[in-house]
Amino acid sequence: MVNKLSLEAGAFDSVVAEHYAKGGAGAKELAEAVVRACQQPVDFRFLYDLAMPLDDKIRTIAREIYGAKDIELSELAQERIELYKKQGFNNLPVCMAKASQINKII
Repeated sequence: MVNKLSLEAGAFDSVVAEHYAKGGAGAKELAEAVVRACQQPVDFRFLYDLAMPLDDKIRTIAREIYGAKDIELSELAQERIELYKKQGFNNLPVCMAKASQINKII
C-alpha cells in the first residue's frame, strides 16, 4: 500500500528496504533504486545564492521552507556565525532541520 501510494503521489520509485532483517541483501533493491534515481536528469538549484551571508541563508530557509516571518539569533548564534565566516565557511550551503518549535537558532 505504501509503495502504491508513494508512486501515485509522484515518487520516483518505492521499494521495501529490509536491511534490518536481512543485512546488506535486504537493501539491494533500495540501492538499485537510488542508483536509478541518481541517473535521472535534475534541475537542482539552491534556495539562495551561496555568497549570501550565513544569517541571510538561515533567514531564507526559515521563511521559504518553514513559513517563518523572520528569525531572531541569540548572541551565541551571532558569535558562531562570525566565527564560521572568519574560518571561511560563509560560502557553504546551510543544512537546517526544524524542531517542533524554534524560538532561537543557536
